[in-house]
Formats: sequence, C-alpha cells, structure tokens
Amino acid sequence: MTKGLLSRTWFVVSVLALTGLMAGVVAANVLVGRQGERYTASTTLAMLPGPQIPADQVAAFWEVLGRGQATRSAAIVLGDGRWLEGAAAAAEVPKGELALTSGAVVDTTLIDVTMTANTPGGAEAALQSVITEGAALAESVSGPYRLEPISSPAGSAQAMGPALVQVRGACAIAGLLIGAGAGFLLSRFARRAPSRAGEPHGARLPLAGTDPVDGSDVQNTHRRRAEVRIR
Repeated sequence: MTKGLLSRTWFVVSVLALTGLMAGVVAANVLVGRQGERYTASTTLAMLPGPQIPADQVAAFWEVLGRGQATRSAAIVLGDGRWLEGAAAAAEVPKGELALTSGAVVDTTLIDVTMTANTPGGAEAALQSVITEGAALAESVSGPYRLEPISSPAGSAQAMGPALVQVRGACAIAGLLIGAGAGFLLSRFARRAPSRAGEPHGARLPLAGTDPVDGSDVQNTHRRRAEVRIR
C-alpha cells in the first residue's frame, strides 16, 4: 500500500512539475514579446588639439584640454535632442523609438556616445547620423579642438537586458518548482481525505477505566435482591 501511495505521489508531482515548466516557458515568451528587445550602439570620440594650433603651443592646449571643460561641452552638444530628427530619417525608424546619450569620460579627453533603438541596424545608423551631423558643432563650441573617432558605430549594437534564453530558463525553473510543490501538497491532501472520511462522527466511546454495562448483569442483580427480601 505504501508503494502505491508513493508511486501516485510521484506521478502527480511529476505531472504538475512538467505543467509548471511549460507554463514558465510560455510566460517567458509572452513577457519578452510584450517588452520587445532593445539594442544600443556606441562609439567613442577623442578630443585633440586642432591642426591650426602652432607646435610650440600644443602643450599648453593639452593642459587646458585636460581640465575637462572642452570635452564636457562637446558631449552636451552631441547628446542634444536636435539630432534625433535626422537620425530617425537616416535609420528609417520613428523618432520616438530612439534614445541618445552622451558623456565625457572622467580624467580623459574621451567622449562616449550611445544610441538605443528597436533593431541593431537602426541603432547603428542613427548613431552614425548623429556623429556626422553633430561633430562640427561640437568642435566649434569646444575651442580649437577636433574630434577623432576611436571606434565606429558599425557592428557595435548589443541587446539590452537579459537574453531570451536567460528569461526562459528563469521562468521555466520557477514554474517547475511551483508545479512540483503544488503536486506534493495536492497528493498529501488526497491521502489525508479518505482517512478522515472513515472516522465515525459523534460515536460515544466508553470512558477510560470503565466497562460497557451488560443487560444480563442488571437482571441478575435484581433477582438476588428479591430473594433476600423473601427470606
């Protein structure tokens, strides 16, 4: 009997665990499908003294550049939203799909610029448009300096957030554990239900230390008392 109960328990647990596993995978697909994947392309620009600076003054301009004001000014210009209109046209995507960021790297003369879109190609094309259109203005507001690309936006796009495989794995494991737990609790409840149903309700049991009264003993007692009275 114990073997039968154990086999039924493991069967129920296995079935519900498998059901939870499949439900987790479906939930992961729905979750990722609703959110949609986003991709970020990036590029790094170096700010250098312009070619118009005399050779004997380059060191002084490097000293000024090291203070960071010129790179911060250029980063603000490159991160301005005015470039999104042309970037959206170049990438052939809606303007609202794009997100542009730009910032100077601390203690360097480097500037990091990123563009986020719904597709890798869209992010890279939009970022290239921003660099092409905004570099000249960024150089002009920074003084006698020029921007030199260190890395190209082409091929730089990467998916944001966890990959679909990771989301599926996490949801599948969660569904597996929830299903197995539910199966174990259901089997335990099912085993207890029949035993509770077999217990008599309202049955009167004799008190501890007492014996049930027999009707014949009562009659014999009355007869003895009657004989004593006659005598």
